[in-house]
Amino acid sequence: MAKLRQNKLLESFRQAATVNSGTVHIIESLDGWSVKKEGAKKALVIKPSEFNALKVAANIKSASSIVVHKSDGAFTNNKRVRILNKKDSWIVQPVGLKKVTSTFSTIDSALNEAINMSASEIILNNSTVKKK
Repeated sequence: MAKLRQNKLLESFRQAATVNSGTVHIIESLDGWSVKKEGAKKALVIKPSEFNALKVAANIKSASSIVVHKSDGAFTNNKRVRILNKKDSWIVQPVGLKKVTSTFSTIDSALNEAINMSASEIILNNSTVKKK
C-alpha cells in the first residue's frame, strides 16, 4: 500500500514537471513537505512542516506562485491567495476580493496566514520576494 502511495506521489511530481514556469509545488509526503520547482525532475528540499516548505518556496527568486498539494498529489482545495509587499508590510488577500483582508509586518506571518486560510495556491509579488 505504501509503495502504491509513493508511486502516485512520484506521478504527481512528473505531471507537475511538464511545464517550466514560475510555479513551485509543495506536496505532503511520508518524509515531510517536498518543495519542487515546476519543470524540475527532483524536489529541491523536504521540510518537516508545511510552513517551513512555504518559507523555502517563497524565497525562490523565480517563484510567481506556490501550489500546495495533498499527499495524493491532488490540490488541497481551490482557494487562491495573493501576497503583496507594500511599504514594509505584507498584504494577504484572497483572489477575487478587492479589499485587503490582512496586513503583516513579515513574510513569515503572511505565509502563516495563508496556511490558516487553507490556501491551495499562493501568488507572490515576485519583485519583492527575494532569495536569501
